[in-house]
Amino acid sequence: MKITRRIRRKLRALKLRSWARSRLRLQDAVILDTETTDLFGQVIQISVIDLTGQVLLSTLVQPTTPVSAAATAVHGISDQDLLAAPALPVIAGQLLEVTRGRQLLAYNAPYDRQVLTKDLTTAGLDPAHLADRQNWVCLMRARALVENRGWVALGGPHHALGDCLATLDVLHGIARRST
Repeated sequence: MKITRRIRRKLRALKLRSWARSRLRLQDAVILDTETTDLFGQVIQISVIDLTGQVLLSTLVQPTTPVSAAATAVHGISDQDLLAAPALPVIAGQLLEVTRGRQLLAYNAPYDRQVLTKDLTTAGLDPAHLADRQNWVCLMRARALVENRGWVALGGPHHALGDCLATLDVLHGIARRST
């Protein structure tokens, strides 16, 4: 039984490694990260990069609710920082454009998908492909499977762009990892 599990784990890791290599070769995905007003709060920062690290979108976003002190302690973004930021409906078109037709990679994909979908819908906008679970890949889960361990903190700066770049490093690590 242990041997069978070990073989299955190695096969999953090999598939993930191959998948990561193909994404990097094909350049058919983007990495996305958000920061929010609180855990499952409103999006206040969003960044999207391609797999070369080129920034496609990186902006603060003005929420309709205040940023909690706990969230500010994590990412350093305060209500004052957001006064001149565009509202989500202003940047939604650009967000949908830079992600359209591409696989969406995020370190905690279910979280980013959920907060973006909720905020776009609340704003009366169609989240389009951002709402489809099939478009998203969670690199936190992929990393855990490849490294054969549980959840591992990203180790990024808790700033959307910095976390996108740290997630790109994780993707490269998965592609290189031997099993």
